[in-house]
Amino acid sequence: MIGLIMNDVEREELVYMLKKEIDELVQELKMERTNVMVIKSMKERINILLSLYNRLVPPNEAYIYKEGKKV
Repeated sequence: MIGLIMNDVEREELVYMLKKEIDELVQELKMERTNVMVIKSMKERINILLSLYNRLVPPNEAYIYKEGKKV
């Protein structure tokens, strides 16, 4: 098992970066010119980022990026 020790400021910075990255990927998914293989890999990346995001935020904030709502 791998652990990570960080303070609140570092956690907030990481949460902010994850939100931005997820939002950018979601916007790119909405583009119609994107290739099918690229879409598949983008969805996989979003799922990885969402799992990390859900570990860092409280449960009441994790609902924002549920797969059915954003992806």
